[in-house]
Amino acid sequence: MEAANLESLKQEFSISVEDVDRWVCDVRHWAATEKHSSDSSQEELQREIDEIIYSIRRKKQDLYRQNDSSQTRQRKRRRIGELKKTLSEKIVLYNAIPGCEEKIDTEAACSLCDVILPWEAQGDVVRLRLKRRLFDQVMLVRRLEEEKIIIIKEMTQHYQHLKKVLDKLDRLLGETEEMKIHDSPRELTREGQKGLYCFILHKRHVLQQKLAAVTSTYASVSTSFFTLEEDVEEESEDDSNSSELSEEEF
Repeated sequence: MEAANLESLKQEFSISVEDVDRWVCDVRHWAATEKHSSDSSQEELQREIDEIIYSIRRKKQDLYRQNDSSQTRQRKRRRIGELKKTLSEKIVLYNAIPGCEEKIDTEAACSLCDVILPWEAQGDVVRLRLKRRLFDQVMLVRRLEEEKIIIIKEMTQHYQHLKKVLDKLDRLLGETEEMKIHDSPRELTREGQKGLYCFILHKRHVLQQKLAAVTSTYASVSTSFFTLEEDVEEESEDDSNSSELSEEEF
């Protein structure tokens, strides 16, 4: 979805992949240098208003991420509310500057309507707004790609964990089979041996069903699910011998 939105923006602005990279660099350069561009109170207010509006847009885009809890979203909403309050205060100060002919519509600015600020009447600044719009979308797509990699790795780790537990159960079943051939330990009766075998067999069956469901679900979420499986197995190989089989693993 977000990648498609980025493609739509590229078509809307009629720009190439190289142009996208150049625009991203332009916005980063603007963010790094704009803070030190002027010492006058009016231009300082302009910079602060620009930065607050930019920050609000970014935070609103990030508000409804699927992995955020309702508590996290409430915290983000409070932060957006605080930024809007600060923005309103800065706009009041700007509008009160002597000789300021063009006033800023506080309500339109705080609602993030497509309002053009007085100093954005210049072509270069208007183009910068378009670049910032593209920059926001590029950053959103990159964050989603990074999160996708993390989620796929977590799914693969879970899958590998279940496989290891299943292997342990298979080994335990083999050991109980050996008990049938050889004499059982004195502390374990034939009935106890049979009960232990049935218990492990049941656990193995439950885990097989869970592993099948997990595999099906994860594979349907992402076709890249198994791409990290080998890497994860190598990373966790050293831990496989030290972990113990327990009820919590199921």
